[in-house]
Amino acid sequence: MQPITFKEANQRYLRCFFPVMLLYIFFCFAGPLVLQSFGNTPNWTAALVAVLTGIPIVAVFWLMTRFLRETDEYTQKTQAVAMLNGGAITLSLAVIIGFLELYNAVPKIEHFPLIMMVAPTFFGAWGLCYAHQVMQRE
Repeated sequence: MQPITFKEANQRYLRCFFPVMLLYIFFCFAGPLVLQSFGNTPNWTAALVAVLTGIPIVAVFWLMTRFLRETDEYTQKTQAVAMLNGGAITLSLAVIIGFLELYNAVPKIEHFPLIMMVAPTFFGAWGLCYAHQVMQRE
């Protein structure tokens, strides 16, 4: 692969990221509507909707990996450290919340599995950790 500049890698990432997120939003709204409109559907239909809704998130992780491979070593290190810290924060919160639920210290939320918040929490924590690193450099 021919090396490209950070700006080119970032533009390539964003050109793919936004359509993937639009697809994710579409599936988040269309999936439940389709299942609800057809009433009693077989389990495989719900499973298909769930997998289709999750595929854009998998695509974002692939895009992040491609972005890192296309950038210089400094950007790779900075982004990788931010991702690791974001992952550590996310997993720490998930474990603590899991134990709080296990020991009935907090009520379980009806009709909303907390596991659904892992990806948004990771992306938010990653962004905050990256912003913190950038602010420390200045």
